[in-house]
Amino acid sequence: MIRRRFILIFMLLTSAQFVMAGGNKILVVTNAEDIGLLSPQQIKQIYMKGILHNLKPINLSQGNKTRIIFNSTVIGLTESRINSYWIQMKFSGKAEPPLEFNNTKDIIQQLNTKTRAIAYLPQGIDIPKSLHIIYTLEY
Repeated sequence: MIRRRFILIFMLLTSAQFVMAGGNKILVVTNAEDIGLLSPQQIKQIYMKGILHNLKPINLSQGNKTRIIFNSTVIGLTESRINSYWIQMKFSGKAEPPLEFNNTKDIIQQLNTKTRAIAYLPQGIDIPKSLHIIYTLEY
């Protein structure tokens, strides 16, 4: 009896994981024509130090679901750890945090006007032809 319950619970949990893993994506895009596909490590370097390929990172605002997923999977840090890092960098004068925007429309507008910028967008957003995808995060 206990074994049957265990098997039933196990089957329910594993099937729930497949349902939750719904093939959602976050697309990392840039307006820099000379940039090809990037690795998560390269994207992390750009977002945490802004030193790779001279790309200027753009973030969604704090608390945004897409930002939280991007930070935890690509950057590998929680929002609070990233905030602490940028407070230290700004205070020491070493670097400024990425620009932040409240919505994807403003980010796309910024990507179309700012040279050599990089941003992440949730799937389903119409990406203009002036931008190209350099990384796809599936979660």
